[in-house]
Amino acid sequence: MMCSWLLLTVLKVPRKSATLGILLLLWAYALLTGLSPSVVRASGMFSLAAAGKLWNRQTSSYNLMSAAAFLQIWFDSRLPAQPGFLLSYAAVLGILFMHPRLFSLCYTRHKWLDKAWELTSLSLSAQWFTLPLVLYFFHSFPIYFLPANLLVVPLSGPALIGSLLLCALNFIPPLAQLFAYPLSWLLMGINQLTLWVSALPFAQSTGWYWTLGDGLLAAVFMLLVVLGWLIYHPLARKGAVAVLVIWYCLNLTNRLTQFVGGDFRIYEGYGRSPAALRLGTTAWVWSDSIDAFPNPAEHMQQEGVRHLHRIQQTGVLRVRWRNNTALWVAYPSTNVNRLPDADVLILSRKIRGQVWDGSIHRYPVWVLGSGYNLYFCHQTRLRTGRGRHNCRCVAEEGAINLWNINLLKPKPKPELAASY
Repeated sequence: MMCSWLLLTVLKVPRKSATLGILLLLWAYALLTGLSPSVVRASGMFSLAAAGKLWNRQTSSYNLMSAAAFLQIWFDSRLPAQPGFLLSYAAVLGILFMHPRLFSLCYTRHKWLDKAWELTSLSLSAQWFTLPLVLYFFHSFPIYFLPANLLVVPLSGPALIGSLLLCALNFIPPLAQLFAYPLSWLLMGINQLTLWVSALPFAQSTGWYWTLGDGLLAAVFMLLVVLGWLIYHPLARKGAVAVLVIWYCLNLTNRLTQFVGGDFRIYEGYGRSPAALRLGTTAWVWSDSIDAFPNPAEHMQQEGVRHLHRIQQTGVLRVRWRNNTALWVAYPSTNVNRLPDADVLILSRKIRGQVWDGSIHRYPVWVLGSGYNLYFCHQTRLRTGRGRHNCRCVAEEGAINLWNINLLKPKPKPELAASY
């Protein structure tokens, strides 16, 4: 708005030329910030809206958001798998759909109270629609998001304007230096304020390990809540209660199954492979690194484990479950030829020299940990003639549960009973 006022009112630039100049500045700023999905989304929606105004066309915010999403996915089909892309569009959808209805629930004549309620309803709308994604991807929820937004968002506008002015005045060093000092202090104040809020007691609720089904049911439930209690749709209220009951029953069934069953999981650990074996309410967790992420111990505790045992790091660990045996190998210097026989061989670290030389072909199933990338897993299958069922890859599957693995063991031959 400041740029349009400057070009149209002060400099008397024609409308089309001013719009073109604003779009060039906008995309230059997007390039400067790294073209993140949220920045590209905002720039794309503004560009489409500006183009519609040039041709005197009525524009819908939902159509602009859909068109921007379509163009982004067209250029990069991997974007829907990125949390930033999903969070950006979920927040915009919440602001467009929920914010006007939530803001209209409360009216005040006081100017500053009205502004505070507008910012509060805006934050609540964005947070409500992004909550399933936040819990699914990050397993935590910020408790003090509302006061943090009330403090940080008003300061982000001057910081953005100051950044643009600093870029524009870069060719005039005295003026650029004059803007740089207050801008740096403002940015430092925003960072310190954010750190202070995050350091408060009970600042985050952690341990929310949701499956994809949990996330989808939560998203449907939250949408039905908005339809039922803000738009007063009776069927939406009944649907929200039904989804909540189904969600509770599914979680109760999973809990009961976990108490009587077990799990043997290999996690994706950014180059390491933390693992956990659970039998009922007792679990054993281990990893080849102390700072392994994700932490399987925290995951097991969220699944109702009461007795947790941490196993010290070791070069080779032998695991037995359901009449099956697995060898978990952590150190690259381990000589695979000297290892005992087992049903499953789990290679946590990169033991590249011994994977293709035929020394581990005697193991029916291989599990390549997160130290092996997708290309190496594909090349291993090509060179050894193994398929996905007997050459599993953690980097490909994200996490592997070996509890119900089918090893296709030969059945024992029947023996005749001794006759007397």
